[in-house]
Amino acid sequence: MTKKKDLIFNMNSFVSKQILTTQTIGERLCKARKGWGLTLDEVASKIGIKHVYLASIEVGQYQELPGDVYTLEYIKRYARFLHMDPIVAAKAYRLERTTHSAHKTNKSRTRTGFLKIIRMPYVDIRILAKGVVLIGVLSIFVYGAYFAHAFFSPPVLEITSPSPYQHTEQSGVILQGAIQGGREVFLNNEPIAVGGSGDFFESFYLPEGLNLLSVTARSRRGKETTQYFTIIVEEKGTVVSRQ
Repeated sequence: MTKKKDLIFNMNSFVSKQILTTQTIGERLCKARKGWGLTLDEVASKIGIKHVYLASIEVGQYQELPGDVYTLEYIKRYARFLHMDPIVAAKAYRLERTTHSAHKTNKSRTRTGFLKIIRMPYVDIRILAKGVVLIGVLSIFVYGAYFAHAFFSPPVLEITSPSPYQHTEQSGVILQGAIQGGREVFLNNEPIAVGGSGDFFESFYLPEGLNLLSVTARSRRGKETTQYFTIIVEEKGTVVSRQ
């Protein structure tokens, strides 16, 4: 222990010379300290800098120190104690920080440039929101118009049999068709059965002579669609075919 104290008090006789190196200033300070056989605690007690700050300087973790101004002053004081040139140490620190900042900037620019390549074109969120609202309003309007048309329009009635006007010797007639947008079908005001899909089928007999039929489809709102049929039932052998 006495030997170390003698080294500390006789350090004024040591003259260092500047050596070109790729080591950081912290690594150079650490190497010089160990060369004198000193611990961080011994240095900290002599120059009045906390042990943790000296350790951070040696490993280059400058973010652990109070600030750049304090870091620079600590490095100069540390270098002066180890009989290193404080001005050279300060320049080395500034160069190291400048190089580090430039490296971070280049990485940031590279990353930003890459993002510019893949970034989607700028879209004003207000315009986008207005567009969404407009599409929503138009959708509601179209749906409302369709619903209103379907709700208030009369039902669609399609008859596949019989034909609207015909002569026949057969008294048996088949009424067949389908209804859309309605729920009830009437034959000469008499209800007939309607299937779940809106189709209907009814067979009946007509007397000889002129028969007028009406088929009416009715919606839930009471809207009606009516088709009329004229069927003449002739005596057998009296129907003349038309060329």
